[in-house]
Parts: sequence; C-alpha cells; structure tokens
Amino acid sequence: MTDTPSEHTEGLLRIGEVAHLFNLSVGTLRHYEQMGLLDPAHIDPASGYRYYGSRQLSTLNTISHLRVLDLPLAQIREFVTTRDVDLMQRQLAQQQELIERKRRELERVSRKIDNRLALLHDALNTELDTICTIDAPELRCAVLRERVKPTDAYALEWQIRQLQKGQR
Repeated sequence: MTDTPSEHTEGLLRIGEVAHLFNLSVGTLRHYEQMGLLDPAHIDPASGYRYYGSRQLSTLNTISHLRVLDLPLAQIREFVTTRDVDLMQRQLAQQQELIERKRRELERVSRKIDNRLALLHDALNTELDTICTIDAPELRCAVLRERVKPTDAYALEWQIRQLQKGQR
C-alpha cells in the first residue's frame, strides 16, 4: 500500500479529506454509500481507500442542502438517483406541510407550558389561609354526574378532555 496517487486517483480526494471539507464524519460518508446516496469515484482494491471527484462533491453538496431542510435520506436518495425536479418539488411541498403541522403542535405545547407556568406562579404567590376577592376572566363550568377516580394527572387530563368534547 502506498500513499502516492495512482492513475485512478489523480485529482481525487480521499474520504477523510471529503469528510473534513463537508464537516462530516467518515462514518457518515460510508453510511451514505451504504444507502446508495453517494458512491465513491474509485475504491482502491488493495487498500480499500475511497476516493471522490467533482461529481461526488456536487452530489454531496446537494445532499447537504437537502439535509438542512430535514428531508429524509430515503427521499434524498430517490432524488439524487433520478434527478427528477418534479419529484423534488413534491417532496419539498410534503416536507413543508409536515413542518407546518409540527410548528402548530409546538405552538400548542408552548401555550400549555405557559398555562402551567402561570398556574405554578399563582400557586407559589397565593397567600394561604386568606380569603380574598379577585377579578378573573369569565370561565366555563362543567358538572360531572358520575364519580371520577383518576389514578394520576394524565388520567385526570383525559377526563377533562372528555368533558371538553362537543363543548363550544
């Protein structure tokens, strides 16, 4: 085994150089190869060293850009193997819909956290053993006609959600 370039590797970069260039691990490049995303330009049969050329760097650049968009590797593989622009447009539109759903869900969770923090703040700052009048916004009230025995906070939350079903 030698480190001198051969006729097959002239002008090509070794896997470590490409990994460093793209700020990836060698393991990630090998994973991309196993998934069929990025085949080396040349694999030295004696040493097993992998070499990459400009075509692979271009593909890796595309992969990197699509990973930033959080596109799954399977969809990226489908695009880099077909280079079908219509396919990419559909995949990006689906990704955008998914991200929008995640954003709405995160906003919902954030509102719940805000409500819990407000409750905790009130609980920590409420004077005990004192009765006082406060102004509060109008609230809905529900009446249970049956006995509820929740085993934990999640069970109680579920019961509350059942009450809210169909309420306006």
